[in-house]
Order: sequence, then structure tokens, then C-alpha cells
Amino acid sequence: MRLQPILFGGLLATLLFAVGCGNGPAERAELACDPYAGTDEVLADAQNNIIFLGEIHGTEEGPGAARELVCAALKAGYPVLYGIETDSTQTDALNAALDPPFAKDRMIAAAPYFWRSQDGRSSEAMFSLLEQLSAWRGDGYDVSVFAFDPQIVGPIADGDLNTIRNVGMAGAIDDAVRGFDGAVILLTGNLHARKSDFSFRDIPYVPAASRVTARSVKSFNMSTKGGTAFIQQMVETPDGGSELTSREITLNDNVPEGAEPRSFVFSYPEPELYDGVYVSGPAKASPPMIRDPDTIPD
Repeated sequence: MRLQPILFGGLLATLLFAVGCGNGPAERAELACDPYAGTDEVLADAQNNIIFLGEIHGTEEGPGAARELVCAALKAGYPVLYGIETDSTQTDALNAALDPPFAKDRMIAAAPYFWRSQDGRSSEAMFSLLEQLSAWRGDGYDVSVFAFDPQIVGPIADGDLNTIRNVGMAGAIDDAVRGFDGAVILLTGNLHARKSDFSFRDIPYVPAASRVTARSVKSFNMSTKGGTAFIQQMVETPDGGSELTSREITLNDNVPEGAEPRSFVFSYPEPELYDGVYVSGPAKASPPMIRDPDTIPD
């Protein structure tokens, strides 16, 4: 028995409609952001700036502030490129590990050098941030990461190491940003985020932010109402020597007078260094996500 043309046509149209509806773009989940006051001003003209958030490594508040800024940028419709202070050769692997479903083992394998670090950069809070970026990507938001710490090979005099590293950072940031039309947000040590050269313990320091050329820089230093951080530092030993130790430290209160927690302040005592601060309130230490680096395979 042959189907009548009219019936066949109607059935085909119905099937095509059903298939089309089933394969249509899914509605993205609404972003639940809790941005700092002043975020709109930070993100103004974001596609023409690189936003540096300087931090004290090893707190919950540094990655937390970065999370809210990324969230706000995505909600404003920007694609986001998020910078991580680790070996630039791990960019591709880190990006691949962000593809959902997020898996802890896959993220660790993507950047073993990073997760072995005990200086606060590879904290539990940073791991949670990457997990959140992966979730946003799974919801259909355009978010990627890049690493910007250069590989340094060969013996280098102590006085030259900081300059070589920071100039290399700036070059890696420029390379990652060129051709990208969206918001670029970095979380890095606050010395790297300074916008002009300075001296630290009589050693000349050339910050990465001062050598970036791909875009203009907006840089904000971390300001906390005391609290704690988990960092790596040299400490004296009983025999008069020194050793590199990872530990929790107490932070001083450096909040500008009258500044409210969870806000950006658009002024700085030395305006050549930063465009302002982001005020987190009291900080809470976030230890390394992997406390025994020997457990991470090469």
C-alpha cells in the first residue's frame, strides 16, 4: 500500500520538526555570580585590556576573587582567557583537562609541574577554580586557560633571574593574547603584577606587567584585613643556615581606610605600580591541593 503524498509530506514535516527541536542549542545555565563592588568598571573595555590580579599565594580569596571576575565577564558576554602562573608548555594540556566531565586525575596529569609546587599557587582553592571553569565550559560558556611562566634553561646569576623570568612571562602573555577578542584575566604573585620597575632588597626587579605590550594593563593588588596564607619561604635553621619551607603565615591588615570588603578600590599610594586594590576581607589559608608532591608521577 502506498502512502498518499499529502500524508507522507505531513509525516515527514512532523519528523523533521521533532528532530530539529531535539538537536537545537540547549539553553545555557544561568551564571550565579557574586561580584566585587566595582567589577563593572574593572571590566569596562575589557577586550582592550589585560586584567592582572596580584595575590599573596596560598589563600582562598585570591582564586575566589578571580572566580567572581571571570563569572562577571562571562555573564557580560565576553569570551574569557584566564592566565595561570605555571610552565607555559602546559597550556594545551590544561585546556584539554578543562573539557567536561572534569576529572581530578586528568587535571593533575595535565600539569604535574604545577601541582608539585608547594608555594601556594597550586592550592585547593585554585583547583576548585579550575573545576568551576570546567563546569562553565560544560554549560556552553567560552572560557579557556593559558599558562605564562617561561621555561628557563641554563645557569643564571641570581640578580638576572627575576628579570629573565618576568620578561619571559610578559612574552608568553603577549603570545597568548594576540588574536583573542575577549576578556583576559590573570592571577599572579603581586610582584609580577606591578606596572613599573622597582628594587627589592637592592635587587632590580622588572615585573611582568610592566613589559606586556599586546594590550594595556589594568592591575590590582590584593588587600586583606589580616588572616592567613600558605606560602613557601626561606627560614633560618638552628645551625644558622636556611631552608625552603612551606607553611601557613599570618598576614597584616593592609586594607585602605574606609574600604569595604569585596570591593575594588581605584587608587593606590604609588599609582605607577597598580591601578588599585581588590579588598577581600580577612584571608584564609588554602594549602597545596597535593601535599606530598612525590605522589605525582612524572
